[in-house]
Amino acid sequence: MVPVIAPDEPTVLADYRRRTRRSMRIWGAIVLVLVLLAIGAVRLAYSHGDITKVSKQSAAPVSAIPPAALASTLRLGWHTGDRAASGTPYADGIVVTWSAHTVSGRDARTGAVRWYYTRSDRQLCGVVQQDGSTIAIYRHDGNCDEVTGFVTGTGVAKWYRTLIDDGDLALSSASNVVLMVSATGVHAIDNAGGLDRWDFESPSGCLVDRALMGSAGVLISYHCGAQYHLALHQLTGDSMQWTIDSSAEAVPMTAGQFVSSADPASGALNVYTASKDGSATATPHGTLPSTIHGGLTKLPRSQAALEVGDNDGVQVIDVNGRLVALRNDTTVAWQLAVAGPVSQADDSLLAPIDSTRIALITGTTGAEAAIARLSPMTAPGDSAFAVGSGALLVGSDTSMFIPA
Repeated sequence: MVPVIAPDEPTVLADYRRRTRRSMRIWGAIVLVLVLLAIGAVRLAYSHGDITKVSKQSAAPVSAIPPAALASTLRLGWHTGDRAASGTPYADGIVVTWSAHTVSGRDARTGAVRWYYTRSDRQLCGVVQQDGSTIAIYRHDGNCDEVTGFVTGTGVAKWYRTLIDDGDLALSSASNVVLMVSATGVHAIDNAGGLDRWDFESPSGCLVDRALMGSAGVLISYHCGAQYHLALHQLTGDSMQWTIDSSAEAVPMTAGQFVSSADPASGALNVYTASKDGSATATPHGTLPSTIHGGLTKLPRSQAALEVGDNDGVQVIDVNGRLVALRNDTTVAWQLAVAGPVSQADDSLLAPIDSTRIALITGTTGAEAAIARLSPMTAPGDSAFAVGSGALLVGSDTSMFIPA
């Protein structure tokens, strides 16, 4: 059959179309196959991607529980097997808890889950709540380095970042600052936006032992073989204030009105004053009570100092089931045996005294300002946080006690 040539189509063009018709059909088929393969690849990537491993739910804010005097008798309001966030687990009417894969915001009054964020492909290393921001750190390829920040009141994710550390991280927090400590570095980040305030990387071949955060800065202890070092970094600024070397381990003890460390073997206490050359001078200041020597090496890798009072106040050391309050001259102001870690609220401390009682303690004197009896009993070793006139007790699980 002879093709019909349109009057306005040149003979040369028609001849070209006739000669290339078969190759154009082949090329069209190839393009179609490539498009189908691309669509399949996208679907495959999506089905194996991180986004399919995330489930989440946010919520409207709830009303906060106003501060109130500690009730004299408390009963169990609600309980969960989840752990509570470190830092201050309660804020804006929400108690933040976490399990293997999920961080949750619970209504402080009922324990009901208001919001959650789950990654089925990642396990949580830890969660911290500070100043209305919740920070969750997930493990990836053995390292705790995938970090997400949430609004505590609603569970809305507001920032994401990846750290460069290997291994585990220990967390602590103070106002607007979260301290992350690994074996190879110390990082201070802004809790609200997740941005670095500063990073400290241990020298090659050295390991970080502990970091203590206080109003004077962050006191970092690290060692390189048998050589021990102590360094004071600015709390929010990006500079080291001083460093000092030691032949013995120095455990950071205070980092506020005065800066001190202790030898875990002898309990000898040293106080440090800065020198103009960027080092420091260590002055012996007696020995800590023998009752706490054995617990010094068990202190967490990342801590926030307990500071109460103004310039004439004290700094409290919480270790090995005992509180020891040091005055500015490093003499012991008071001691108190406790059944678990303490929390701070202004110039007061909330501490479990035994399995049936918690006490609100005046920080400058150690006097028990109020005692609440718990019903039923709770396990010793929990830490207590004031929530209204009740108390949140946290440890391997989380319990809210409310006025009876």
